[in-house]
Amino acid sequence: MQSLVRGFIYFAGAILLFVATALVLVNLTSPADLSPINDPVFHAPVSRWFWIVGGLALAVASVCLFARNSRLQTTLVMLFALAFLGSRISVSVLGVSDGFKGYLGPLADVFGIQAGTADTLLLGTSLYLLIGCLASRLVPSGQMAARETSEPAKKAA
Repeated sequence: MQSLVRGFIYFAGAILLFVATALVLVNLTSPADLSPINDPVFHAPVSRWFWIVGGLALAVASVCLFARNSRLQTTLVMLFALAFLGSRISVSVLGVSDGFKGYLGPLADVFGIQAGTADTLLLGTSLYLLIGCLASRLVPSGQMAARETSEPAKKAA
């Protein structure tokens, strides 16, 4: 069971690293006039949000790939997924019926997919990360703590 949790954490890190790279590439390669001016929730430029979310995704991915505290890793991934899902709900509450489709055009263009497909992929990925984090919480904390403390002892020997 521990190897499944560790595998999920590494996979979540890889997903977040991909998201961070994609968002940074979008900002570096897209003209400023290609994306909508402001997001509907915070009224900040979409390109600024791509930098912020890309930086946060890179930070969480680094923790997932290099740290050893699985509780911290799953908590950060869960917060990242909840933030995306919460913003998605906020957009719906504000009456934007298409979700983030109108704001993901530059991201979709980089990969040659439609904005609706990019929106669906981000939503599905966020749900996957959230469900995986919640499932990893079902692993008894004593087992995870014992494994995490025994790893450094094995490396020292």
